[in-house]
Amino acid sequence: MHLDSTQTLIQAGVSERLVSVLEDIAHKVEIGADFSISHPDYKPLKLPVEAAARFQKLNPQMQQKYLSLQLGNFLYGIYYNGSMRGALALDGEENNLPPTLENNTYLGVDSVTP
Repeated sequence: MHLDSTQTLIQAGVSERLVSVLEDIAHKVEIGADFSISHPDYKPLKLPVEAAARFQKLNPQMQQKYLSLQLGNFLYGIYYNGSMRGALALDGEENNLPPTLENNTYLGVDSVTP
């Protein structure tokens, strides 16, 4: 009997946490017309202006696919494994350099040495 009540409490805690995370996503994550993804607790993910202009010329299916991938990566990096929390922290170093869009991989392995 004790095991059942403990499992119920654990499940209730997980459910509360899940609801809290889903509410946070629904109320705070915004997708901009410029293909940016923003959250008030983190720096926004933005494309350079030139790249955003090119993306707006693509067909809507390609735009949707790009946004879906970016949003998935953002949510995964912020809410699931936390890998992007430091990089997008509001108090972190500002990096104004445009992202490199060059493919430097061979069969999925990074071919550029730091």
